[in-house]
Amino acid sequence: MANRGFTLIELIVTITLVAVLMTVAVPRFSNTTSIARASLVQAMAGTVNSVANQIHLVWAATSGDMGGVPITLSGGTVVHVFNGYPDAGNCCSPTGIENAVNSSGFTVNPFDNSHTRWSVTNAPDPTKCQVTYQEAATAGAVFLVTTDTTGC
Repeated sequence: MANRGFTLIELIVTITLVAVLMTVAVPRFSNTTSIARASLVQAMAGTVNSVANQIHLVWAATSGDMGGVPITLSGGTVVHVFNGYPDAGNCCSPTGIENAVNSSGFTVNPFDNSHTRWSVTNAPDPTKCQVTYQEAATAGAVFLVTTDTTGC
């Protein structure tokens, strides 16, 4: 009984199969960090939306004043409410919606009097990997939460 090894044809076929698998698998798995950042943006958008609605309910139950009023949440967090929903930016108070949202992993940018942005800190282009909250513009209007994941 002789020791039998692999033939040259078997080795070439095996190497070719491994090369094809690597060509398909490596690009798919190398994109996982980008997908994870985009998922983080979507999760933050859900959080911002939920927090804004909860603050609106507290406001409706305790105040109802359409002008700017501070609302104290459980745990002592103060959030400024304008037109029934959390304030954004730095117009009326430094305690807008950004005060009520856990922004771990994000950079908070209140960039004007009606918008607040949360950008993923370690994104290749944080300005295009973010959540934007736009406060209610008028009494009776609602807020708007948008996302941009093109730079994640």
